[in-house]
Amino acid sequence: MKKAIITDQIDMDFDKAVFQAYKWGFQYLEIHSLWGKTIENLTHDEVDRMAQTINKYHLRVSCLSTTLFLMCPLYHNMLSLEKFSDSFLTYDDTYENHLNKLEWCIEIGKRIDAECIRIFPFRIEKEGVPYRAIQLISDIADKLAKPVQIAEKNQIPLVVENCPFSYLPRGTMTFHLTSVMKNNYLRLLWDVGNSYRSMEFDWVKEYSDAPLVDEYEIIKSHLFNIHIKDFEHKNGKYHLSVLGNGDIPYQEIFKRMKTDQYTKYLSLEPELDRDGIQQSIDFVNQLIG
Repeated sequence: MKKAIITDQIDMDFDKAVFQAYKWGFQYLEIHSLWGKTIENLTHDEVDRMAQTINKYHLRVSCLSTTLFLMCPLYHNMLSLEKFSDSFLTYDDTYENHLNKLEWCIEIGKRIDAECIRIFPFRIEKEGVPYRAIQLISDIADKLAKPVQIAEKNQIPLVVENCPFSYLPRGTMTFHLTSVMKNNYLRLLWDVGNSYRSMEFDWVKEYSDAPLVDEYEIIKSHLFNIHIKDFEHKNGKYHLSVLGNGDIPYQEIFKRMKTDQYTKYLSLEPELDRDGIQQSIDFVNQLIG
């Protein structure tokens, strides 16, 4: 497997983040936000600067982690979307403008030789979850048909991430989506921590309550990228922890991945301070080298 790290986990200053990733021995970067901007809003000059920094350290880009189709209404309008985080930068606009930004992000991806582009299965709107999972997946598939066509035309895959703020919080749900759409230009970005956090939602449990190791077995044929962070569940709340110190059974998941000879990407997203990131890196290196 190919280990990557999301650069804004290290520093919003892209040059500093890339230098630190290089010092830690990473060969692959995943890029979401930099210089206080989400990737969708970079200028041509900023893209050139980003490319120069990547090339300076002879690194490669595993994924251009856009936030396309997250802060984008599926059923209503922009007023139906609530912001959920000040620290996680997003591109917020109409479906049509998200399509336009996808074209720009594909251009960026080609400029820096990104292996894939991340998208999301739409933010849950203020009105709540209107249908059962099967209907939601069908409606999302309809909306993502055009983005997948654009990706196929440009020969760069999209990877859809399960997200607890979206209509598809679990990997089993996004797997159902990719299975329905049956296009190799839509693959999975499995965020293991997001799946774990989503187990408390009753409407998600109705669809699937598979343990995480079983979820991996269900979805592995469609995986292109994996995000890893860890949580402890205490007193009804989820608390971030150093990888390997939380509740997620990473040792067993990694064991299965090694047995399957998983060759795609594994991205660290610890959401911790510098010391916590270093400890998380050490844990991953001990398990998979």
